[in-house]
Amino acid sequence: MLVRYEDYVTNPDVMLPKIIEFVEISNMNPIAFGDKPTKPSHQIAGNRSRMRSVNQIAIDETWRTNLSVAIQKGLYLIAWPFMRRYRYKP
Repeated sequence: MLVRYEDYVTNPDVMLPKIIEFVEISNMNPIAFGDKPTKPSHQIAGNRSRMRSVNQIAIDETWRTNLSVAIQKGLYLIAWPFMRRYRYKP
């Protein structure tokens, strides 16, 4: 099953039941993340953003303005095989 982050974030009410069905969990009630905020949890390692509460999952495209055009082009050259494989468009 291919689940793109953007597809999940823009339509969690459709994607989450599909994921649950794919992993064959029959007794799980899908709840969209936008319905209630998550709480930060303690951990030893991992992404610092996990220590912040999340009210809504949303697409983060700040890289489009925070990265220079030269860096974006360099990253595109590195990532293009994967972009093609997973049907991303530049």
